[in-house]
Amino acid sequence: MGTSDKILNNGITLYALDTWADCKRAKSFFAEHRIEVNIKDFAVPKIAREVREKFGSENPPIILFKDKQFFGFKKNKDEIKRMLGI
Repeated sequence: MGTSDKILNNGITLYALDTWADCKRAKSFFAEHRIEVNIKDFAVPKIAREVREKFGSENPPIILFKDKQFFGFKKNKDEIKRMLGI
């Protein structure tokens, strides 16, 4: 497997719902760039409760990357790309 085929593991966690457009955009972006992410399903009550307690938000997607928390993908895409070096 060449370097360009490698999936990067950057410790990214994505809290997402399958039905939300911005969550779909985030998943597509990471898949397109072959970036491995830990996806947590916001539809699972335990996960939703965890998100509310940790972040005070009920609106996915929430992306955790390095020491940053991103609430929403579309509005944070440029910053995420910069942090990933793409």
